[in-house]
Amino acid sequence: MAVMVVALSATAATAASPEAPAEPRVTFEDHFDGPAGSGIDESRWSYDTGDNVNNHERQWYTSGTDNAALDGNGNLVITAKKENTGQECWYGPCEYTSARLSSAGKVHPGPRSCRGAHENAARAGNVAGVLDAR
Repeated sequence: MAVMVVALSATAATAASPEAPAEPRVTFEDHFDGPAGSGIDESRWSYDTGDNVNNHERQWYTSGTDNAALDGNGNLVITAKKENTGQECWYGPCEYTSARLSSAGKVHPGPRSCRGAHENAARAGNVAGVLDAR
């Protein structure tokens, strides 16, 4: 899975200005190249860690490769795990771990669009935002 961010032009053709809008251009792209088990490129991504109380997700976000690692085939694999974290979440003792990544402050500023894909996405019980938990 590659992530691509495309800048979109705000210019539109009008009757007074018949020129066509500018073509979108890639401003940020990551193909997640690297050996299996390696971590993210921290010059392009950062980890959001801890409990996300704003939307009542049930996982504790971690940093490192336990929950987010490259698979060696150009994919970033984010794995949710049911495990005792020793942390307190908004609902009590956290029961799950996962990873949450951000490119904020790391990509070209301005209009962006992000396209990505995942296979075999599944929710773990009522764990919002957790994919492929086992």
